[in-house]
Amino acid sequence: MRLLSGSLRRAALTLGGLALGALALGALVAAALAFLSNHAQFAVWLLVPFFLVRALGLSPTAHAVELFRQRLAARGVIPIAEAGKRRDRSRLRLAGLAVSIQHPMTAKNFVFIALEDETGMINVTVRPQVYAAHRAILHRHPLLVIDGTLQVEGEVLNVVATRLHPVDAVIAEDERETRLPLSKQQRLFR
Repeated sequence: MRLLSGSLRRAALTLGGLALGALALGALVAAALAFLSNHAQFAVWLLVPFFLVRALGLSPTAHAVELFRQRLAARGVIPIAEAGKRRDRSRLRLAGLAVSIQHPMTAKNFVFIALEDETGMINVTVRPQVYAAHRAILHRHPLLVIDGTLQVEGEVLNVVATRLHPVDAVIAEDERETRLPLSKQQRLFR
C-alpha cells in the first residue's frame, strides 16, 4: 500500500533533502569554526553524527533498548510503560539505560537508579546486599536488565531490585544453552 502519491513523495523527498542539506551546512559551519579555533577534535565530533546518519542510515532518535526489544521480550522483559499496568508487589523484569545512579551517604548504602527505556522512566532501589553482589555490573554496563518487585504508591512507581544483569548477557542466554560444553568442544578439535 502506498502512503504517498508520486508527487507528494517527490515533494517530501525534496523537503527532506533540503533539511539534510541545511543540517549538513550547519554541521560543516560548526566544524569549520571549531577547527579554526584550534578545537579540531571537537570539529570531528560535530561531523561524526551527521555522517553516521547520512552514510550508515543510523537513527539518532531510536533508544538503545528499542534495538533489543524483540529479543528481550522473548526473555520475559517488559517495557517500563507496562509496569504501570501491574499490581503492587508483582515480580517483573525490566530493561533500560541507567540514566542516573545515586549512592547518597545518608541512605544507609542503598543505591537509587533512574532506569529509562523507549517508553518511559522508572525509579529502581537497590538494597545494600544486592548492590554488593552486582556493583561491577552496575558500574560497567549502562544497559541493564533488572529483576525486582514493583512498589506502587499512588501514581509513583518504584522497583526494588533483586538482581541486575547486563543486557547482552540476557540476550545471549539461549545461545549459551545451545552451545556444546567446553569438554565436548575440546574433544572435537583434538
